Amino acid sequence: MPTIKEGITASVVGSKIYVIGSDSSVNYVYDPATNMWDTKASMPVTPHLSSGWSCTSAVVDDKIHVIGLDINGAFHEIYDPETDSWSSGALEGTAYASAGATTGVNAPKRIYLFSAEYANWELNPPSIINLIYDPTSDSWDVGTSMPTGRANAGVAVVNDELYVIGGATLEIGMSTLASAANEQYTPGGYGTPDSSYVPPDTTAPEVTVLSPANRTYSINVPLTFTVSKQVSWLRYSLDEGNVTEVSGNVTLAGLDYGIHKLTVYVTDAAGNTGVSATVFFTVAEPEPFPTTTIATASGISAVVVVGGVLAIYLKKRKR
Repeated sequence: MPTIKEGITASVVGSKIYVIGSDSSVNYVYDPATNMWDTKASMPVTPHLSSGWSCTSAVVDDKIHVIGLDINGAFHEIYDPETDSWSSGALEGTAYASAGATTGVNAPKRIYLFSAEYANWELNPPSIINLIYDPTSDSWDVGTSMPTGRANAGVAVVNDELYVIGGATLEIGMSTLASAANEQYTPGGYGTPDSSYVPPDTTAPEVTVLSPANRTYSINVPLTFTVSKQVSWLRYSLDEGNVTEVSGNVTLAGLDYGIHKLTVYVTDAAGNTGVSATVFFTVAEPEPFPTTTIATASGISAVVVVGGVLAIYLKKRKR
């Protein structure tokens, strides 16, 4: 990352990874295809970093819900990568929580927040919390608590079932005990897909190179191709070299003489990548211009053909 951070949360939308949190409002995005980092619109609030935790996050409908605490209390900010903008959601002031979200495939779309609440931690056993957020109604509800109350656990979602792994149990007197627990949570309504669920697009676009073809070209070579669906990223590789990004059909200029091979890659908004068949073509070295002198009748000294152009030179007579 561009800077050193702890207590971050990472979310995947499309083919990019968004890293948010620590003691900063900065919103970093990492593109694995280019191995490059960038920054997007900053979060409106700055998380409060405490004991290696600042916030948690989960993704619903390609929007990142970031939930945590700042110096003023709870926050729930929602980031939309498509518009690079933030909005606010219903609040839930639970610290040291871990979140996971169902997709709507096998259970209704919800965000689940797992934590061992730390209020009055030094006097009473912490309460175990499983909070449920409904993005449609922008409201919170309470679900069945974890058998083993833990803070700072990892949450993974597989087929819309949630696995809460590791973390630390909280003991009276502000102490913690590391945990190796792995507990599976089956959401309410499991087995009933969300009515708004739309299956993800997993079909790769087809790309066909029209030019160049398997033939010989001189100097400039047109690169034209078609794709079977709308795509967001176009690039080609020439002679297995670096990948060059383009916005559409282009002309390949300044190519070395000899045989070349070219492959086109296209990626749609869902992250599906299509690859064309590899095309082989040749760039020929131009022949030198021929020069031919032809004898002529009186009054014309020479007819010279230069590069296919007929030039006639007249001889001036003396009077």
